[in-house]
Amino acid sequence: MARVLAGENVWGELTPLLDHGEDRLAAAAYVTRADLLPLRRDDLLVVDAEPKTVATGGTDPAAIGELLDAGVDVRSFPGLHAKVFVTSRLAAIGSANASRAAVERLREAVVVTDDRRTRESLTEFIQDLHNNADEEISRLMLVESEAAAPPPPTARKALGAARRRARRSSLFPPRFYYEEFEWSGTGPLPEPGDLICQLSELDDNYELAAPQQVVDTITIPRSKRRWLLLLTDSTLDSLPYEPVRAAVGDGRKMPVGRWIKDPQVISEILRAWSLV
Repeated sequence: MARVLAGENVWGELTPLLDHGEDRLAAAAYVTRADLLPLRRDDLLVVDAEPKTVATGGTDPAAIGELLDAGVDVRSFPGLHAKVFVTSRLAAIGSANASRAAVERLREAVVVTDDRRTRESLTEFIQDLHNNADEEISRLMLVESEAAAPPPPTARKALGAARRRARRSSLFPPRFYYEEFEWSGTGPLPEPGDLICQLSELDDNYELAAPQQVVDTITIPRSKRRWLLLLTDSTLDSLPYEPVRAAVGDGRKMPVGRWIKDPQVISEILRAWSLV
């Protein structure tokens, strides 16, 4: 027996239907809402998570990260356009991606059926995609994909305006340059004036990259994607981490890999590079 789900927010009916089966498999071109897919450990998802797709907001790395945390086997298949979902009880095929747009503003149509041959055929289709897709997605791959992807046009325009504002008001020497960085952290964004410190490991030794100061922040409307405009001194090299940490004083653990707000700590870190 087959039924048609059509109209606004078909996921309101589709998600509970998919949740009642086992051995779930899904192929969706774009995924920006993990909660729409009731996938569990060892379930399979094929999605387009290529840098270009991530850059344009088609697939959200945060949503893929949630599914990875749940133990889902996620693969990226470039150019995927299918929207197919299969469980041990039913199969669904239609126009709806697992996306905010499909829930909030698009009118979709999905056919749901319990026909065994249809389920078997679509299972074979998804497994074939899986076997020919890129390697299993990891969190490192998501970070690299996000970092390699250029900002979308709306972000580039906003960042350009932020650069112009910063240059007009800047008191820094010409050796400083501006760098855009997409913020994938949780919680509130760093604020202008905060310091970013990144730690790296080289030959079993830890080094602290030259500090970067937040000049401006950009949030793209209708998106969770956020950018920082950072000020960096092109003449500075990395320093060994322990001497810098010790210089902060009193054995205080210097926060690394996040932003620093304490003016005293900022001053002491900048002093290590003779910037104050």
